[in-house]
Amino acid sequence: MASVFVMIVLPGCVAAFAPSDAGLFFGILLLFAVNPAYSAVAGTFAGGNISKMWGFPAANAILFLFGAWCFFDMGDPAFWGYAAIYLMIGMASMLIRRKVHL
Repeated sequence: MASVFVMIVLPGCVAAFAPSDAGLFFGILLLFAVNPAYSAVAGTFAGGNISKMWGFPAANAILFLFGAWCFFDMGDPAFWGYAAIYLMIGMASMLIRRKVHL
């Protein structure tokens, strides 16, 4: 539920309610601060029980693509790169947490 909020609802709010100059600021803030930080948190959470939650980082990246394409530019290939980076951040934090707890 938190992933839906961060990856879909927040970009929707930025697109719908922020004026154009503030929207650019908040969009950049989402892309470079909020989404990567949340991807790390989701991956860390998934690292607590990898056998059941291994799909969290991938679901997070897919939700980002859905939200970005719905509210910004449908089919823009640049968002694939961001989704791949968020996936790598989530997977790395999941594996780091798993490694620390071994």
